[in-house]
Amino acid sequence: MNNLGLPKNYFSVSRQDYLKQILVLTQAESSVSTLRLAEALQVKPASVTMMLKRLAELGLVNHVPY
Repeated sequence: MNNLGLPKNYFSVSRQDYLKQILVLTQAESSVSTLRLAEALQVKPASVTMMLKRLAELGLVNHVPY
């Protein structure tokens, strides 16, 4: 457990990267598409979709599929 009472791997490096990039992109846009996030992170859109589903399950983002 960490200081927030969450499991140690709750904020993995990968999750942190996605969350940071979402924060950066939402400074200029109200929402971020999976394609835009994929371009920013230099990963495939399918990878973004999978991670967004995980982050949404954890309550860290709101993911609205098309």
